[in-house]
Amino acid sequence: MPVIPWWPWTAPLMAAVGLYGVVAHAVRARQREIGLRIALGAAPSAILRLVFQRVGILIAAGLVL
Repeated sequence: MPVIPWWPWTAPLMAAVGLYGVVAHAVRARQREIGLRIALGAAPSAILRLVFQRVGILIAAGLVL
């Protein structure tokens, strides 16, 4: 198997795994808050907005660095 065909896919794959890790960590850190909001009747779109707003800040900071 030549090196060239799979080499360009490693950077996007590593970036995707990193983004998954950031999102998973953000959700895990706020799991109780998210559960409480769901129990109190928050809309799923509000939960997604909450998570991705915080994650967006982390991703933007990572892009700057």
